[in-house]
This record gives sequence, C-alpha cells and structure tokens, in this order.
Amino acid sequence: MSRKKGYKHTAETKLKISLTQSKKIKRICLICEREFMVKRSRIKKGGGKYCSRECHNRSMDGQIPWNKGKKFVHSGSFKKGYISKLKGKNHHNWQGGKSFEKYGIDWTKTLKQSIRERDKYVCQECHKLQSNQVFCVHHIDYNKKNCNPDNLITLCRSCHIKLHNAKRQDLRKEFFRILLKLARKDKHIILMVCDLGYSFVERYQKELPNQFINMGISEQNAIGVAAGLALGGYKPFVYSGAVFATMRPYEFIRDEVCYNNLGVKIIGTGAADFLGFSHNLSPENEDELILKHLPNLKLYFPKSKEELEKLLLKVIKIKTPCYINI
Repeated sequence: MSRKKGYKHTAETKLKISLTQSKKIKRICLICEREFMVKRSRIKKGGGKYCSRECHNRSMDGQIPWNKGKKFVHSGSFKKGYISKLKGKNHHNWQGGKSFEKYGIDWTKTLKQSIRERDKYVCQECHKLQSNQVFCVHHIDYNKKNCNPDNLITLCRSCHIKLHNAKRQDLRKEFFRILLKLARKDKHIILMVCDLGYSFVERYQKELPNQFINMGISEQNAIGVAAGLALGGYKPFVYSGAVFATMRPYEFIRDEVCYNNLGVKIIGTGAADFLGFSHNLSPENEDELILKHLPNLKLYFPKSKEELEKLLLKVIKIKTPCYINI
C-alpha cells in the first residue's frame, strides 16, 4: 500500500525510530546509578557499565588487575607448532649436522660442565673466582679435536682471549708501516678503507692524503672503485675486516676484479680470531674457502712480520688480483 502524499510519522513512532537507529542509548551506571549515554559498539564489546573513570576505579577497589605481575609467555601450542619447526633439520641454516668449528665428537655440554666442576669454577690462569663470571673451556694444545680432559682447563673470558692473542701476531700496525714506506716512493699506490683501521691509518692519511680514500661502510662500492683505479694504472689496496671484505662484495670481486684480471689488492683482517669478539663473525679460514675457487685471484696468509714485508714487496709489482689475510 502506497503512502499518501504529505504523510508524517506520529510522535510515538518517531521516538521508537530514534531509539532503534541512534548510535547511543541510555544506560544506568552500576556504581552511582546515574543515567548516561553510551555507544552500541561498546555494549557489544562488554563495556558501557560505568559512566566515568572514577566509577570504574571505584569498582576496582580491592581487586588486582589481571595483567599485574604477569609476563608474556608463549602458549604451549605456539611452542609445539612454530618453534619446533625451527629446530634441527627444519632450521634454514641446517648444515647436515656439521659444525663450522672443527671440534671432536666428544665436545659436548656435559664435558664442558664436568671440566668447570673439576676446576671448581676457578680460572686456572689468574686463579680468581668471580661471581657471575663466564668461564670458557680451553684446549691446552690448541687442537680442537683433542677433547681429552687432561687437555682441557677452565679459563675466564679475558684470560681465554689473551691466550689466543698471544699465539697469533697482530700484523695490522706492521702492514700500515710497510705500505706507507712503499707509497712514499710510488704515487700510484692508493689505500682505500671501509670506515675501519682507526688508530693505525691516521699517519698514512696525514702524510699522503692524495693517496687515501675512505669509502665508508660500503665494501661493494670500494671494490668497484678499486677496479676502475686499476684500469687507470693505479695500485689500489682495499682494507677491511675479512668477513666484510670477502662476503659482502663477493659478486663484485668475481665479476669486476677476477674475471678482468685487475691488479686490486684486498686486505682482510680479523678472520684468525686475534681481534677477539669484535670481528669474530665468521668461522676460521672461511674467507679462504669462498675465495679459492675464483679465477686469477691469489691468496696469501702471512704469519710473521718478515713474511708480510716480503709479500708486499712482491705483490706491489704484479698486476693480478690478490687477497692478503692479516
């Protein structure tokens, strides 16, 4: 039935429509019993019981909030589902059960704990017992496969680093001394650093500012610029940490330097652990493993100052790419 033209709702019908279609409705506060307007969406979510924050706080007197003193903990289903998928063979870094470190099969947590208990948690080097001290288990003969208890002792972290540093020579200072001596005679030698080498490179930078470039934290750009300098007849030396000088610009080393057989000299430091935890980001000799397959690239690993000096005098004359680990 069609409505007549000019038809109007009665006052009672208008009131019913306003009550059903309005976004807010009237409620009575449970504390002060005062009427207040509240949105329908709040009522659907379980709210709209109190007219103000004061009434809500009064309702909480004597009660402990549900989240007080609680910590976020993953549920059991989450641990069983997601976290269990990251263990063992399901982990994306799974290497077939092989460890980067060349330890023996007997090298376990139980063995290390037994050595610490045998030495009564006392460093066998400095003989100090400190609270909350991290103790390392050290191989006396530096052979990681020899896990005989007679070959293992307990050391604090500082003594452990000192022992390993004493075995290896830090050739960085000697490298800059020899290179500065050569660069004074040959203006074609260019030293390029990747925001590293401070406390060693300052003297070179002051004496030969025109033969020094700081490329910043951009090893890929450093290799690319060095390739261009080599094409122009210069002798660039790119100096950076071994993990940064080999892995990050690997494609640049292969395509721009090795394939074109350019005389770029890459100097990598810190792969032999003598820098402690500052550069120990990759396993020992990993730089050798990833670079030995590249064509025309010669690898050198000097062990003493005498070897390093003879090596630099040699590589400065050749026009092939070289990698020197110091």
